Formats: sequence, structure tokens, C-alpha cells
Amino acid sequence: MIGTESLLKSVMKDCSEGSNCFNPNGCDKVRHLHLPEDNPRLIAMGFTTKCVANTKCFHDYCGKFKWINDRAELYANICGVTKEDIIKKWEEGRNYWYMNYYQDSKQPLLGDVKVFETATDLMLSVGKKGFRCPKCSGESSDPYECSCDECDWKSFGLFGTLGKGVDVFVKESLQLDHFFTPIAWESVTP
Repeated sequence: MIGTESLLKSVMKDCSEGSNCFNPNGCDKVRHLHLPEDNPRLIAMGFTTKCVANTKCFHDYCGKFKWINDRAELYANICGVTKEDIIKKWEEGRNYWYMNYYQDSKQPLLGDVKVFETATDLMLSVGKKGFRCPKCSGESSDPYECSCDECDWKSFGLFGTLGKGVDVFVKESLQLDHFFTPIAWESVTP
């Protein structure tokens, strides 16, 4: 039951507690209305309109469901796996509310991704040369934390890999990862 079914169950529960409607293509209701302000004190302060909720849904649950499916479809197309496999993997890792779990920082848009069948294939491709630190340009033995003297850069820090890292996807584990560029992958220019 882990996968689209478990996600749908969570979304449907929230929808039933809201306006009791569900649209897999995103909410088709006008969520808020802008009406003329009728409070004399607010009118005196210059407010002419007020925003009023038009649905009982506290959040855009249907919109999030669509976002998740669209993002999973993107991953599936780029990585050569099924959308259901992607959603199942995400749902297996989810242990809190889907509205907070699914977001750009956790399921980022994919650009240039290197796809490998297995972790072994990835390791063979990386080789033993190490990784290029995006801050000091030194050779780090660790793909996530620079091991060079006097450099403490981390790929998972606030500034990540400064746009100099790589995204990889391993099909056997359905795992996306981001780390320092392997030295074996650096372009050789004459």
C-alpha cells in the first residue's frame, strides 16, 4: 500500500476534512475572494477590501497531489524508471505530513543528472581519484565534506556545491544524490 495509494489516502483524508472534494489535477475552486471591506474601523484606516476564504480546505491539498505526480513524472522520464517507483520510494521515506515532506528542497527539479543502474556502476565510474572541492579546488577523499587541510566545505551546507557539484541517480536504489564532482569526471581540455 506504500506509493500512490498511501499518498492518495493521506490527501483524501485532508480533503474530507476540508471542502470534501478532490481533484487530482489540482484544486479547481476559487480559494479566496476579495470582497468590499465592511468594518468601519478598517475602512477608516484605508482598507477597502478584505480577503475571505471560499473553501474549507486549510491548504491546497489537490494542488500538492498534482505537484507530487508532476515531479515524479519528471524524475521518471529523466531517470528511466516508472512514476510509481519514484512515488513509492518517496512514500517509504516519508514519516511526516506530505504537505511539508514534498517540496523543492527535498524533491528538486532535475537538470543534468548522471544515471547509473547500480551503486557499483557509480563507484566504478568515480574511481579512486577523489572529488573536487568547490571552495578550495583541492582533491577531497570525501564526496560530501572537503578533506583538504584548512577547508571545511560541505556539499550539504547552506551554499551546497556552489553550482560545481553533480547530481546522480542510482536506479537499483531509486536514490538521487548530490555531491562534489568526481575528479575522474572532469573534462580534459587541451
